[in-house]
Amino acid sequence: MSNILVFSGRASSKLGTEIAQALGVKLGQPSIAEFSDGEPNYSLAGQNIHGRHIVLVQSTPRSVQRNYFDLWGLLGCVQNLMKHGQQPASVIVVLAFMGFRRQERETVLGEAVMARIMAEFLKTLPVTHVILVDPHALELALFFDPLPVRVVDALLAKVRALREIFCKEEWGTAPKRVICPDTGREDGTARLAEALGAPLIRYNKKRPSFNETRVTGCRDPETSVTGCLCIINDDEMDTGKTSMDVGQILVESGARGLLIIVTHGVLSGNAFVNIVRFPDVLGVAISNTVYLPWEKRSDKIMSYSVVPEIAPAVQACMQEAVEAEREM
Repeated sequence: MSNILVFSGRASSKLGTEIAQALGVKLGQPSIAEFSDGEPNYSLAGQNIHGRHIVLVQSTPRSVQRNYFDLWGLLGCVQNLMKHGQQPASVIVVLAFMGFRRQERETVLGEAVMARIMAEFLKTLPVTHVILVDPHALELALFFDPLPVRVVDALLAKVRALREIFCKEEWGTAPKRVICPDTGREDGTARLAEALGAPLIRYNKKRPSFNETRVTGCRDPETSVTGCLCIINDDEMDTGKTSMDVGQILVESGARGLLIIVTHGVLSGNAFVNIVRFPDVLGVAISNTVYLPWEKRSDKIMSYSVVPEIAPAVQACMQEAVEAEREM
């Protein structure tokens, strides 16, 4: 019997399956049912968690309330089993995509900082470690203090994905430019440009009002994009407006085509339609942190995995728990 148990909420069963496989186990099957009014019910009946490492995988996109409740409900099951004498070796939450990630600070007086509230609530449950993947802001990790948080960087996964794409597509041989659409993504995009050996071009972005973005100008106008494949890098694609706005500027400046790579493919609003209808978007590569429903799949949308980065982070958390137990 393995000392690892992996479970997932309904939003992340595919990611959970892949993480479980990487750890050499099968994804567990919790009972998640709903009453007629939609109220969820959670159970880990029949599970023995004593002395075992529990890994709960749940991203919280789109139906953010339901997805957080799935995570809390499963943690509540663990808490109940602990009250009956079963003591796990560790409880590791893989929050690959964190809902409320843009609500990490107060922008107007009286506004709820929802990311902090979610983290504070999670700390009331039996969690020993948290894993985040490319969080929208580093402040998100600080909200979990004193819980240890491991932040997984998707850079290597992006480099792998891009090199595979370049080998498959005829336009992959074109000269390349790496585009940073927002100052908040500059560090990661600069590292991606260095890894690919391509020039970096940076743009500025503002948020004039709630849920609205506007590209305000280029900081590297001397770097030509004529005839180049422009790789737009971001932590996520929600509505896609920023990438599309920057992409339009690049195309008007002579770019051969656009390849967008993001960690989290939320694709809300008209994002999917805009991708399909924008002829100069040659492809959009998104990771498997957020499940892509069938109705949002297209030949233009490519998926890549961050599990090779997540699995070692999980194993490191397990080792930390074992060492901490030895020191007690």
